[in-house]
Amino acid sequence: VTQPLPIIVRSTLKDKDRSPLAVGEHVWCDMDSNLEDGVVVGAIYSDADTPPDGSDGKWTKAFEDGTTLSYDKATHELTVDGPCTIKIGGAAAKALLTEDFLTAFNNHMHVDPISGSTGIPVAPVVAPARKSATQRMAGAASDFMGKVGKAVKKVAKKAADGAKAKAGKGKKK
Repeated sequence: VTQPLPIIVRSTLKDKDRSPLAVGEHVWCDMDSNLEDGVVVGAIYSDADTPPDGSDGKWTKAFEDGTTLSYDKATHELTVDGPCTIKIGGAAAKALLTEDFLTAFNNHMHVDPISGSTGIPVAPVVAPARKSATQRMAGAASDFMGKVGKAVKKVAKKAADGAKAKAGKGKKK
């Protein structure tokens, strides 16, 4: 029996990974020659603890409660299965909850106080794509530069007309 040993993990600096080992888990340790100091390299499969189903091109994470996450590189499919609740936040949630998404999956009835109930949509109504903030700013900048260009041309034309008029007055006949 040794003092508690550190456990090697995948990453600790910028990206972090945490997958705690269970008490009694079958692990592989790398020890010094006196068996006094070392590290836990990781858990290893055995006849009693076999790997989750999968193939060479499939990553799988199976949890004790029956929840599994898997990603198949060939089909580019991420699967979540089991007795779990999926929470999505941040930009991913905003991307999912767009008007297009809500409209496409809106198959329930609404009460309309003026004309009664509305029906289930026959086909999804797709809202026009919204421009990103960058696209809107680029469009505004382009519009602005177009207006500046027109104003510069107007000023240049007035200056040229004024110069012509002035030159015409100074000519001797």
